[in-house]
Amino acid sequence: MNAIDTPLVQLINVSKVFTSGEQKTCAVNNVSLDLFTGEMIVLLGPSGSGKTTLLTTLAGLLQPTTGTVMLFGKPMTSYTPAELQHVRAVRIGFVFQTFLLMEALTVEENVSIVTGFVRRHRDGIENEIGDLLLHLNVAHLAKKHPAELSQGEKQRVAIARAIINKPDLIIADEPTASVDASTGTEIIRLLHGFAKEQSKCVLVTSHDSRVIAFADRVVEMEDGRMILCHSPSAVV
Repeated sequence: MNAIDTPLVQLINVSKVFTSGEQKTCAVNNVSLDLFTGEMIVLLGPSGSGKTTLLTTLAGLLQPTTGTVMLFGKPMTSYTPAELQHVRAVRIGFVFQTFLLMEALTVEENVSIVTGFVRRHRDGIENEIGDLLLHLNVAHLAKKHPAELSQGEKQRVAIARAIINKPDLIIADEPTASVDASTGTEIIRLLHGFAKEQSKCVLVTSHDSRVIAFADRVVEMEDGRMILCHSPSAVV
């Protein structure tokens, strides 16, 4: 990345505290982080380290308790709820550990449903979906329903749904946790290719150290704090 590049997303001294009665839990504690185009960042840490809370906060699904989130050059607080919803739909793609595919829809319908947020010719969208499913090796499953797919196939469909709108930022929360090791490696390779070939930013959370090999930067979290941010070669 170039030093003069403007970050897609900036977290500036961000904390998120959850309150339940008199008990307070600091899930994210004073984290600052810049995300740039063309890079894949891996957020490492055990369960409960704050990874998922950090993701949902930077995507605008949660408001930080303190600190500032700059989303695509604007403070998140400057967006109206409708504007923020539109930004998430068009400029951010989400890949979830549990896929979150709609069981009543076919593979191509699961991918197509998110394209309603962008105004492009319907025939063009359908051609893009077909090409993308072919690229992800699931075109032969286009008319199938999620219940008929393997775990790896479901994750590929989830990736197709996340990237069909050509978002600037892909957020993948534990995308390899529900698949076997070889499929997990291929999933990470696909996400890495999207970052490099399309000049997008991909942020992946994981507790699987094997994803480090694909990262431009590794951010390690523990108890809500960012304890290290380094290149993969610095990982012992």
